[in-house]
Amino acid sequence: MKLDRTMQLEILRQCRNVYPDVIYLDQNQQNNDRNHLGNTTYLYQHGLITGTTHNGDGGLLHFFDWIAITEKGLDFLEDDGGLSAILKTVTIKLDPGDLRTLLSSKVEKANLPGDQKKQLLNVIKSLPVEALKKITQDLLHQAVEHLPDAYRIIEKGVHLLS
Repeated sequence: MKLDRTMQLEILRQCRNVYPDVIYLDQNQQNNDRNHLGNTTYLYQHGLITGTTHNGDGGLLHFFDWIAITEKGLDFLEDDGGLSAILKTVTIKLDPGDLRTLLSSKVEKANLPGDQKKQLLNVIKSLPVEALKKITQDLLHQAVEHLPDAYRIIEKGVHLLS
């Protein structure tokens, strides 16, 4: 059996075209075309399609009665990844007070003259929320620009999760 991406795509498209209905498969055709059965089984095992199966000798898959595309299969066919891509988006919300505290603590630790520190701390305290958002975005962009330097920080974070 050879994995055939063209065949797999055609199976998924056929299922999408009748969605939410199912496609009934012919047992004799499946027995004669083991490559089609193998590629259908592959999609089934990855959760891109569902269906009812019949097992043959030794518990091995014998054939499908019917198949239908799953939500995962539909999303796979979408250029934008479908709802799965949207639902898996992580939104990080930072409280303005927390941002001010973080920025202030960094200014406090900075090697700056006292009057410059005081001026920066006053500016941070008086910043409107929109200005804080913009500064945070700019700082994040700077961090990404210096990603090789940030690699150590990311690596530490990954090790903390392990």
